[in-house]
Amino acid sequence: MVILSLSNFLQIRFYSVTTNRIGHLVEDINIILTHKKKVGGRFIDIVYLQYPEICNQAFFDNFYKNNFIFVPKIIGEYFFLLFQKLSKKNKFFFRFFPHRKNSKKSGYQFLSCDDKINIKIPEYINEKGKKFLSKLGTNSKKIVCINIWNDSHIDSGIAKNHHSHRNGNFQSYIASINYLISKGFFVIKVGRSNIEEKINNKNFFDYSFNSPNDELDLFLVSNCYLYISNSTGLDHLAFALEIPMFINTPVIFDFFVEKKYTMYLLRPHYSNDLKRELSYNEIIEKNLPFQLKSSKYEENGVVIKDNDESDILLACKDMLTLIENNFKVDKNNYDLSFKFWKIFMKAKENIAAQAIANHKEDLAAQTIANHKVDLEYYKSIEINSFYSWSYLKKKPELIF
Repeated sequence: MVILSLSNFLQIRFYSVTTNRIGHLVEDINIILTHKKKVGGRFIDIVYLQYPEICNQAFFDNFYKNNFIFVPKIIGEYFFLLFQKLSKKNKFFFRFFPHRKNSKKSGYQFLSCDDKINIKIPEYINEKGKKFLSKLGTNSKKIVCINIWNDSHIDSGIAKNHHSHRNGNFQSYIASINYLISKGFFVIKVGRSNIEEKINNKNFFDYSFNSPNDELDLFLVSNCYLYISNSTGLDHLAFALEIPMFINTPVIFDFFVEKKYTMYLLRPHYSNDLKRELSYNEIIEKNLPFQLKSSKYEENGVVIKDNDESDILLACKDMLTLIENNFKVDKNNYDLSFKFWKIFMKAKENIAAQAIANHKEDLAAQTIANHKVDLEYYKSIEINSFYSWSYLKKKPELIF
């Protein structure tokens, strides 16, 4: 085969690009470009679109077209599946993939705090963004982006049912928004939403409802002082650009822990039977970490609620303190933060046993394998991100 012959001099690789979700779109190229820098060599990456939809044309045009050769799906998929089949018999064929997504953290081992950013926003987008901000009466140095996911923009009933536990309540963030505005920031709600949110203040703008634009999406996230989210695909862009990020996450999942720019807060898991919020250890006992479908919480009589606005404000202030102190924190607060990561590691260690008890054997085996890869990854790196220590001081019963 010609491809095999050429592979001795030039690495030809095949990949399936997921373009219908911004998280996948950003994550894949960030990992692939980082890997290229680490291993060196000459590559030709041949890719095809897994889906016809492209969620952000500006990102695709500026970062994918310059790095990959695109072929029709019928051609790319043939070679991709062929080498995938061959790689199961011989590891030599792994070389024909720029990225192998075996687990949630596959490829992240190539990331480090010293890496240069792979994604640089083009100047024409920056100029467009500056004009947009000028119309709003602000500048890029004092912007906070807030991205509150809800399913109002999803048409499919199945998708709504699967992800309803992720819905965020905008009202829970108003205290934080008002605080940020009082500190001189201009707050912009980003993402996509069919519901317009209003605050009686000229320093807030709901861009997600009024004027979503692919190029402005990139500009706003890349130029904000702080990005606040309740766990959405756009988080991957903030992570890739090393933008300080506070995530009010609905579930214990696989987090951005590689760099110091991120702080987390877990949303309350309320038990209908116990009539109270579950502790983090109780969440593990119920096998709820890493569950991404709402039905799993319903089966356990658990409702994912939003944190009280005062709790979100505490975490927001922690994040601002981190930024002001160049992400240095005193030992007491660091130790509190790390208590959560110990719980997270415990959840990873327990997932294999829970998988055996709750799944068919074949599915359990795959689940165990994936989480085992993740667990080994987390054990081999230093966790650099943070958890809100002020929240843990307020609610020590959740973690002690």
